[in-house]
Amino acid sequence: MPQEEGKRSTLEGSYQVKAMDDEKVLGVGIYKGGSFRVVLEGIPRVVIYNREEGRGWMVNLQRRTYSEIDLEEASKRSGFLPSQVMKPYFELPSYWERGEFHMETQDGRTVTAYLDGPGHLPSTWEVIGPGGKIKRLEWEYRRVGEVSEDNFRVPEGVTLEE
Repeated sequence: MPQEEGKRSTLEGSYQVKAMDDEKVLGVGIYKGGSFRVVLEGIPRVVIYNREEGRGWMVNLQRRTYSEIDLEEASKRSGFLPSQVMKPYFELPSYWERGEFHMETQDGRTVTAYLDGPGHLPSTWEVIGPGGKIKRLEWEYRRVGEVSEDNFRVPEGVTLEE
């Protein structure tokens, strides 16, 4: 089933992805089985979370410094990653059909998602309300498969923020 393969690819796989909201680039992310690294568009910050170590960092590229952050903070700042957006929807199997998620909420919103990316990775997630579109995310995959573990460590040459 496409949603099972999509869930596996999204939450357990490895990929590099560019996220867009209405053609505006939000950032680029690298993901591998729970570890992630995101570069936020227009902000000189990199957010890194290493699942194996259970540690996260916010790197200031201008100052070449970093501070430690927890999973909650790292997740909040990487909210455009397919793993972050799609995880709750994979837990609702009755709303999936042939790689498409479709749910109408009691307050009149419609949530749709499509698994049209490579390996059934999510390509689009959209919420439409009674007044029109509320939010739309699109993902463009740059690389799918093996990504280096070095992406999930503090880069060399940066120091702990005082």
